[in-house]
Amino acid sequence: MPLITGQDWTSLTAKLPPWSIPVGLVLLAWLFDWLRKITENPPHVIVQKDDSGAPAVVAIEKPAG
Repeated sequence: MPLITGQDWTSLTAKLPPWSIPVGLVLLAWLFDWLRKITENPPHVIVQKDDSGAPAVVAIEKPAG
């Protein structure tokens, strides 16, 4: 990482316990996976215009699964 950013991160990473970076990376991967799963099948919102032409939500269909 120091070669990419041009910064020396040793002063910051020396203050962290040795287990924190691997655990942090696993938690970050879990967060990205969870966010991908919750946005994979979003609910379908069914909208219909009323007599005045204003849109109104008629139904919300939740995805199966």
